Amino acid sequence: MTLGYDVDKPWKDLPKKVRDWVLFTEEQPTVPYMPDSRRKKRNRR
Repeated sequence: MTLGYDVDKPWKDLPKKVRDWVLFTEEQPTVPYMPDSRRKKRNRR
């Protein structure tokens, strides 16, 4: 859940109020990001 919303939920299943907020808000929320150092790094060739 990010900002109180399930980011894995399909768009069509979000309530209209939530969809409108995502599309039309003038707020600028910040989302903390912490890389997961436990994940294996991908080999790049």
